Amino acid sequence: MRAFNPDSYKNEKWLYDTPGVILPEQMLNKCSTKKELTFFDHQSTMIRPVNILLDVGQTILIGGIARIDVKHVSNNAQASLSLMTTCRLPINVIQTADVEQFYEKALEQNQLGVPQNRINSRLQDPPQLQGPTIEILGVGEEEAAGDIVLSSAGWASVQCSRDQYVIFNVMTPDGLGIHLRQPPLLKHLFHLRGSHIEKTPFFNKYIYPEDKQENEDDNNKQYQSNELEMIINEKIWKGEQIKQQRRAKRT
Repeated sequence: MRAFNPDSYKNEKWLYDTPGVILPEQMLNKCSTKKELTFFDHQSTMIRPVNILLDVGQTILIGGIARIDVKHVSNNAQASLSLMTTCRLPINVIQTADVEQFYEKALEQNQLGVPQNRINSRLQDPPQLQGPTIEILGVGEEEAAGDIVLSSAGWASVQCSRDQYVIFNVMTPDGLGIHLRQPPLLKHLFHLRGSHIEKTPFFNKYIYPEDKQENEDDNNKQYQSNELEMIINEKIWKGEQIKQQRRAKRT
């Protein structure tokens, strides 16, 4: 175990949460087992933003408990989303037209983290995801315009060109814990990102120069991002779809 080095965190920002507060709108209340609760344990992990380039017709899935559909971006404006959530929940970005089938398949294979598809060896019905439409008016290229709060799961900070709208359908189990927060908590959060990952909607994680050597010593494990794993899963999923289409043509 490496000794604590304050210089490694001199550029970090800290958010102190109030523990022990239980509210009916928290998605934690939908967790049925201790295993599901472990996916929301932030104590042993550092939360770093997952940055996603937005496009109309795409859906962002956080585990199986939060769904953000991008419905409209006015005038093809540039828009992005910085997601602050636990690294234990997988993040998928897929086409909205495919999301129902993807969700069903991923739940069947227990790839969503929460919910688990079986409790006490009994197959569970998927949660009913529902929620409001949220409109956010962009304030420019340099700062976020608002946060989509997902109680227990974190929040998504939205950036868009000035005076351009981004419209989302946001869904959680029974519509729990969805709020629009303006002004955003960290308006410059989206600057903490690396280069865009080619042919994906994701950006690499930002690495501070003073952290670079430490990161290399750990063989990049500290900064491996859950979105890269899910890109691979999506490619596997699309590969299965192509195989099925080819089999159907042969028959």
